Amino acid sequence: MAKDTGTALEINAYPKRLDLCDTAARRARESGVMLAISTDSHSLDQLDQMVFGLAVARRAWLKGADLLNGLGHKQLMAWIARKRHGQPRGSVS
Repeated sequence: MAKDTGTALEINAYPKRLDLCDTAARRARESGVMLAISTDSHSLDQLDQMVFGLAVARRAWLKGADLLNGLGHKQLMAWIARKRHGQPRGSVS
């Protein structure tokens, strides 16, 4: 599963693809799974849809540290390095 492989789950902010609801996002985070908010954009004007993904994350009580796109550069690079080396996510430092 996602936790076992260190795989992040996507909160897709595109209105027609809001496929990870707030309760599922909260359960994922409580299980130790990292998440990321994506707009699934195919044009610049679709970037405005990020607010829908942020709303899901807020309803799930996620914090910046729970989201790949909420991490600082060093933290993100450390997460990627662990993923490349097959290590589970663990805590982000």
